[in-house]
Amino acid sequence: MKIAALIPARAGSKRVPLKNIKPLGGKPLLFWSIDVALACDFFNCICVSTESEEVIEIVQEHYPRSDVKTLLRPAVLATDSADLRDVCTHFLEQEEHVDYLSLFMPTYPFRDPARIIDDIAPALFSRQIDRVVSVREGNFATFDYWIKRENHFHRMFKGNPLWCGAGNAAYFFQKRAFFFLEPHQWPTPLGERTLRVQTNYKESIDIDTNKDFEQAEKISRGYRQVRKKLAIFSDETSEFVAPVGADIKSFREYLKDKGIRADLPVLVLKPADPLFTFLRWYECNSNQTYYTDETQKLIARLPGSGHSQDFPTHWMHTLSYRFLRKTVDAYGIADNQVPLTQVIVEKELQHEWSDYIAPVEWVKFSEIVDK
Repeated sequence: MKIAALIPARAGSKRVPLKNIKPLGGKPLLFWSIDVALACDFFNCICVSTESEEVIEIVQEHYPRSDVKTLLRPAVLATDSADLRDVCTHFLEQEEHVDYLSLFMPTYPFRDPARIIDDIAPALFSRQIDRVVSVREGNFATFDYWIKRENHFHRMFKGNPLWCGAGNAAYFFQKRAFFFLEPHQWPTPLGERTLRVQTNYKESIDIDTNKDFEQAEKISRGYRQVRKKLAIFSDETSEFVAPVGADIKSFREYLKDKGIRADLPVLVLKPADPLFTFLRWYECNSNQTYYTDETQKLIARLPGSGHSQDFPTHWMHTLSYRFLRKTVDAYGIADNQVPLTQVIVEKELQHEWSDYIAPVEWVKFSEIVDK
């Protein structure tokens, strides 16, 4: 049985130019993925697929061609709208004897070789699974997504939030034949022979913006994000969830100064994490029953590439600051919408409220261990 590792590294990133060769911790970003694949020592082929001669030159200068191949892909497979599956089939057409293909997205630099060797490899060699996917511990996909439309924030899904484990692309392996078929053509149902690997916070880091790069730099130097404990503060009419030590009286004064009514629903939103992309919708068609009318309109206008950049800005209710009324359901929101006058973005809260307590802090890993 032959297993290949494909590292797609196009040069055309818009948000972070030349992202895949930008230095992280002293080496180009894509080198982190190459080094993990080499450390596993069971891949029959490790290949970097790119449209860029510059990327090929950088890889070939550092790695012997006997260890890491490069594949120059057509420009049409390196556009913003290119389908990643087409990139995979382009490689597989050159490598006819590959049984399983692993996708090493360069934006996940902190994979653990031991995870692949100890957890994934035995399952692959058993030949009893079709796919391997990864799910992050403590990170959740949710129906608690919001989009901004004119004078309101609208729910993307009907009803109360539903929370479930969020997938990521840190680890992905799949049988060769599945790349050439549509999901409805697969010989086994989606998920029937799928190994789900639990990943930790570090493994799940996905670099998509300059801010992500800044956080990854801290992690490469041994820092970790530590989330503070939350507490529930309560009075006759409402409950407020916030980090331990928050001054609720001060928060109520802040709301009053902004003209926000405490007797109506208040949303404290942050940019969605994880993003809810069109691709995730495509793979979860059963969710369509719960789409709001605004979401249905949005989907009709979206391209089908699955890229997060094709999806409009969307939000989720932060877990660290929540304001809830007791007299109604958890949100008390009619018609799945809240006026802009009752919405706070957590970043504004951080800059405008003098008593704001950050829900996370960066701590050197050695200090965490010592404690």
